[in-house]
Amino acid sequence: MNVLTLLGAGVLLAISFYLLNILGAKSAPLYLALGALFLLALSAEPYFRAVQLLVDIPTNENTRNVAETVCKALAIGYLVGVGADLCENLGAVALSKSLVFGGRVLIFSLGIPYLMGLISLAREWLSL
Repeated sequence: MNVLTLLGAGVLLAISFYLLNILGAKSAPLYLALGALFLLALSAEPYFRAVQLLVDIPTNENTRNVAETVCKALAIGYLVGVGADLCENLGAVALSKSLVFGGRVLIFSLGIPYLMGLISLAREWLSL
């Protein structure tokens, strides 16, 4: 996305936060946090390209799948950590804990195919 577009959106976000703060809206910090996450998501394309370059390095298909899974798990962990910290700073501790739990479930679900592979390998070894 264009840098000027991001800058303009950031300025509009700051002005709207300032106006909400003056009007005494209690949801102003949450609005600012969600807007900042939205701007971060809009500007994340170069980061995704860099991660894609790292993922494209391996030539072996199995290694590529593992590298993609590790990158996905790291991205989920990072985003969940940032979101949980934001929720905790805004006073929503229960939402923060729920977000962390959901992130752990997502990361665990990424590893299920590898866990099933390990179980089938152990079965093969035990049947020999």
